[in-house]
Amino acid sequence: MASAKGGKRDPIQAEDLVDGRKLFGGSRPRRSLKQTTGLRIARDGINAIALACGFFIAEILDLARHECEAEGKKKITPRHINLGMSRDEEMSVISSSWLIKGGGVKHPATAEMLRGKAKPSQDL
Repeated sequence: MASAKGGKRDPIQAEDLVDGRKLFGGSRPRRSLKQTTGLRIARDGINAIALACGFFIAEILDLARHECEAEGKKKITPRHINLGMSRDEEMSVISSSWLIKGGGVKHPATAEMLRGKAKPSQDL
């Protein structure tokens, strides 16, 4: 007997994540842009916003997946999302003011602090 779920296929594939139109549709980004700006929004603008949001989500999930694999876990938790975003330089700048519920405390260390201080030369 065949199952309705389609077997053990990976439900999330890379092309599904990057395509923001599948994630958000067309009306949700249009409505939010219309409410924010009060202007008319072209279809190309809606597609660009949807694709950018899809790419942004794919990047966050990729960072979280790497953190999850580093810990040897199979399930992505809010902690993995928080760690992934705080360890990436560009993403930590973007997400510096975000608070993820259940993600734990963000480490305040910057890249300069993690590299270590240069030892002062001892001139006599």
